[in-house]
Amino acid sequence: MPRARDFLERLRPVGAPGAAGPAGVPADRSAEIAAELEPVFAALADVEVELRRERDTGEAEAARRRRRAAERSVEILAEARRAAESERPRSRRGCGTRRT
Repeated sequence: MPRARDFLERLRPVGAPGAAGPAGVPADRSAEIAAELEPVFAALADVEVELRRERDTGEAEAARRRRRAAERSVEILAEARRAAESERPRSRRGCGTRRT
């Protein structure tokens, strides 16, 4: 949507009063900027697609690593419980009270 300033720029006098000068045509700055930047944004479209693909790959890898870490933590906990159970009888034997 054009801003008020853009509209008023069209009404700006082209030249000073006096002798005739070259004819003036209002400039459409926003169209000029859009035309200038269009090739840049077109060139970046491929990069944007590649970045989206990289992000999706990274998210999938992160999910895989989190899942593997959760599985590994369950394995470590089960192993620690087995070790504790195997040590419990030995520790009970050594905990007897001695009177001297």
